[in-house]
Amino acid sequence: AGLDFLMGNQEPDGSWGHYRNAGADEFWTNPETHRSWTVAVTGLVCLTLVETGLNDSKRAAYEKGIDYILDNALVKRPNEWDTDNTWAYVYALPALVDAYRRLPEAAAQRRARVKSMTDAVIAILAETQTPSGGWGYYDFDAYTNPGSWATSFMTAVVVLGLQDAKQAGFAVDDKMYTGAVGAVKRCRLPNGAYTYSVNAVPSPRHSEWIDQVKGSLGRIQVCNLALLRA
Repeated sequence: AGLDFLMGNQEPDGSWGHYRNAGADEFWTNPETHRSWTVAVTGLVCLTLVETGLNDSKRAAYEKGIDYILDNALVKRPNEWDTDNTWAYVYALPALVDAYRRLPEAAAQRRARVKSMTDAVIAILAETQTPSGGWGYYDFDAYTNPGSWATSFMTAVVVLGLQDAKQAGFAVDDKMYTGAVGAVKRCRLPNGAYTYSVNAVPSPRHSEWIDQVKGSLGRIQVCNLALLRA
């Protein structure tokens, strides 16, 4: 049923996750914010289609999705506090690396285009990596470039993407990679939870806070996987 939904809701431009039903909230009026989310969702859907097997119809949808990412992955930072552009880079990376690895040598022109965009995404991830070693989607009060705030789960996805990129032969800066792994490590608490934010010193607060096990369930396994593979 989920696949039927996805196959029936791909946009004409190849993307998924259109902003046409977005609310009128003043915080989400920048087009780059919505385009960032669309790139991220499209990357996730492309990976999902691959994992469930590419028959003819799904392959056609997949290729259109990759085309959209190739055309739109390098979104701009929306404004001084909104760094949602990182969502596009975080999920474009694994989708592009996977696409590159699946392309035959004979598809030289397509491989070159995917490689070029993958290199560009890796480069912009390096530019947007925070001093803490991670990536986040807001800048809160600092308004710096790169941003100053990062999350454990976005950083874990980048770690996994960089691992795949290295295995596929892409150049990945060791300092960027080790900084990202260290950021995820610092988020891990003795009880197995991971803090939401990357902090110099983890602060889980009270027993029902988001950084405890229940509040951390949605990010525990991606962080575990990133550290296991690291």
